[in-house]
Amino acid sequence: MSRPKKFVRILQEFSLPLLVGVLGGLLAANMAPEWYASYFADHHGTLPFIINNVFMAFFFGIAAKEITEAALKNIIGVGSKWDLIIFGSGIDDPETSDVEEIHAVQDGVNRL
Repeated sequence: MSRPKKFVRILQEFSLPLLVGVLGGLLAANMAPEWYASYFADHHGTLPFIINNVFMAFFFGIAAKEITEAALKNIIGVGSKWDLIIFGSGIDDPETSDVEEIHAVQDGVNRL
């Protein structure tokens, strides 16, 4: 593995850019609170807005993906011969709480 690829892998594995950003924010907020408050106020379309809202959404999306992958590996096992197929469907609630109607809806879902 080349040095740049190894460096990027280490950055990703330990979330080092996130940790550097958190430490930088803590230092800035404590050492220059007036500057921090004026620069990182919620100004739409500015760099702080993009960092706070857009990049954090990507970060949490990637974190959710990683957690889901780890959970699925524990469920189906590494090297399993089975494929896990996940699908979603819109299911309407039964019109009433009648037992026959509830069973009819469940039978319709089971036929999917």
